[in-house]
Amino acid sequence: MSFHSQLVRSKNVFFVHSQVSSAPKLAVDAKIVSFFIKNPFRTPDLTVIAAALDWRRSLSEVAFADIDAFPGHNGEILVSAIRGDFCFEVTVEPDLSISVAFERGKDLIFANDGLSTEKAKEKLFEAMRWIWISSVGFTQSTSMPEWGKSALKASPSKTLPEMAAFPS
Repeated sequence: MSFHSQLVRSKNVFFVHSQVSSAPKLAVDAKIVSFFIKNPFRTPDLTVIAAALDWRRSLSEVAFADIDAFPGHNGEILVSAIRGDFCFEVTVEPDLSISVAFERGKDLIFANDGLSTEKAKEKLFEAMRWIWISSVGFTQSTSMPEWGKSALKASPSKTLPEMAAFPS
């Protein structure tokens, strides 16, 4: 099951509608929506909330299991995702530009500010390549068994004599 969120506008009133398939996702989504109602800092715009919800869904879809969100002082929302020793952070700014940071342990791999959503998604895919490459623990080798020394032996076919008996 997947997460779907949409911002619905009805008679100049905005509603955030969401369907969530698991409790942790629901908790993070509810936390993001609550920033509009109860935020000790500047209340984020509803479009910022909708973008943060979309980022939470995107991070979930690429298998980040531990996701959380935090309000900023100026109406921005930080969505943080952890997978193993990797951390990917997305900050949705009030002007809807995106800042991303990707770390492994205490090492910063990259950080970019003022990105469009498309460029930020490219950075997410770059981070996923890093994670995938680091998780692959194999040595590439090619081996060819010598003819006749393979443990796999072909069994004699029972259909060939029958086919030979009935020429076409």
